[in-house]
Amino acid sequence: MGKKRRIEEDYDFDRPAGRGMRLSWSGLLKAALLLAAASGVGLVFRELRLASANILMVYILCVQLIALHCGGWLYAAVSSFAGMILYNYLFTEPRFTLRVYDPDYPMTFVVMVAVSFITTALTMRIKNQAAKADERAYRTGVLLETSQKLQKAERAGEILRTAAVQMHKLSGCPVTVYEPDGQGGLRLTRIWPEWVGERAVPSQLSDVQALRWVWENNRFAGRMTGRFSEAAAFYLAIRGQKQAQAVIGLLPPDGTDADPVERNLLLAVADQCSLALERERLNREKGEIAMRAQKENLRANMLRSISHDLRTPLTSISGNAGILLESGTSMSEEQRAALYRNIEEESRWLISLVENLLSITRMEDGALQLHLEAEFAEDVVREAVAHLDSRVKERTLTWEVEDDMLMARMDARLIVQVLVNILNNAVRYTPSGSHIQIRVRREKTAVLWEVADDGPGIAAPDRDKIFEMFYTGRDAGVDGRRGMGLGLALCKGIITAHGGQIGVREAVPHGAVFWFTLQSAEVRCDG
Repeated sequence: MGKKRRIEEDYDFDRPAGRGMRLSWSGLLKAALLLAAASGVGLVFRELRLASANILMVYILCVQLIALHCGGWLYAAVSSFAGMILYNYLFTEPRFTLRVYDPDYPMTFVVMVAVSFITTALTMRIKNQAAKADERAYRTGVLLETSQKLQKAERAGEILRTAAVQMHKLSGCPVTVYEPDGQGGLRLTRIWPEWVGERAVPSQLSDVQALRWVWENNRFAGRMTGRFSEAAAFYLAIRGQKQAQAVIGLLPPDGTDADPVERNLLLAVADQCSLALERERLNREKGEIAMRAQKENLRANMLRSISHDLRTPLTSISGNAGILLESGTSMSEEQRAALYRNIEEESRWLISLVENLLSITRMEDGALQLHLEAEFAEDVVREAVAHLDSRVKERTLTWEVEDDMLMARMDARLIVQVLVNILNNAVRYTPSGSHIQIRVRREKTAVLWEVADDGPGIAAPDRDKIFEMFYTGRDAGVDGRRGMGLGLALCKGIITAHGGQIGVREAVPHGAVFWFTLQSAEVRCDG
């Protein structure tokens, strides 16, 4: 396929430029200047009384330079006859005429032209061999670059775009990419180079037929092939196992002859693209299978944990309610109050568990939606404290907000749930009489929230894992002594969705400090 205008697009190497057989004004001007220079050198040689053979060699050398730098046989032929005429006009007797008195001069002229043609032929052959070597090196470089880029491409669109760019580098032709439209047909998805636009899309019937045939038969057809040769473009399939995955069209310039080597290289690029798309499909299916397996494993673990962890509180609630029904009238007020408190605590624990389950389910399904607004940090802390386990009364709970007007950008309902989970975790795993402190302060563009306690703390091996789902730790110092290990995992998911960070560190002299960050917000007073 013909070599067209080269488009700059981060090319790693230059495509060799071909030489045509037509004369151009610039080439003729260059040849004229070289002949004039040769004539000037010849006049200098004549003044120095050097042999006329030296002048002839200067003209022969000039013809070779013209053939080398201007290119083509026409320049060599024209410059050979022009050199012969100039030599006859400037250096043979009588000078400054085209007449020749010496009978040896005609033979000299014939030898001069013959030598010029022979040396020009050798020069052009070497030049053509060098050009072919450059072309082979260029094509090899493009194929190597194609393989490297396709290996790095991860998505189907990126793979097809890479193939289109590389085919344009090989052929110099505008490239069109057609992909399945989901209804059994094809749709045009990209054109390269983009500036060509719709001019790269032939609309004649033979092109439509060739495109359809390539799509259905998983082969190539169109211009310069044995099928639909009257089409304006050449179409080749990006082959799949059963059907083509896409079709790429190339629009050569009019009057361009077939280049079997280049066509085979284009087919090689198409095969590389096919392998890359197949790899991408397998990776995508593998990821989907892994995701389904992970979800199934999550459901299995959740059902297993629910059946195990709900049994204890439900048994306690059922047992206490049965005792109240059967012996409530004969029990003291303190005994009944103790049973009521136990039922209330177990009920609150169940409510917290169900809320965590619902939130985790929404998060796993991608249905957790954030409603971000600027909220006062102190209001959120007060709301969270109001929903704590009743056993918090057996601990000393304090909070400290750096500024009454300190605000953070958050979904307040979810952040309250985060604080409740962390605080209930502290209540559950610290002994009576412990101190729990909430601290909120600004750090640069973030708001730092901390929940510190002076309980037994968390073992170092557990600190990196307690935010994992279903992780229940090695001892009573982590979330999950009688739970599913969902609370802290849910906290991490909510804070990550807010664009913040969450973690835990050791408190001094003992205990644990849970912390998380949210983006700060400014108070605006309008009016």
